[in-house]
Amino acid sequence: MLCAEWSRPMRWGVLIVASVVITALLEQVHLPAALLLGPMAAAIAMAAFGGQIRIPKPGFTAAQALVGMMIATSMPLSIFGELAADWPIFTVGVLSVVVAAGFLGWLMSRTNSFPARRRSGDLPPALRRR
Repeated sequence: MLCAEWSRPMRWGVLIVASVVITALLEQVHLPAALLLGPMAAAIAMAAFGGQIRIPKPGFTAAQALVGMMIATSMPLSIFGELAADWPIFTVGVLSVVVAAGFLGWLMSRTNSFPARRRSGDLPPALRRR
């Protein structure tokens, strides 16, 4: 692949430049969440061309915390009143997604849709094929 042959600093540089350029373009068209979508699009493009970048665990955790804080600060406090008023709808919605994802994961593991190395290692023991 194209990016696989690049040095580690070169991959980081390309990722940073691509992130800034894509984010700037998304900001120009006033797309919401451009600061999240730009780097994500750059990382997806880099991965599609074989670029692999490993981030140390503390850096990954800090990035997750930063994204969580960005999302939390964009939410108005009034949303909690709406959540409390319609909690049954939200509960059913969340549970249906969890059940559907679990079912699809189980179905994919039974039909050998996962690569062999992922087939049972990531599943709880009750769902592993015997």
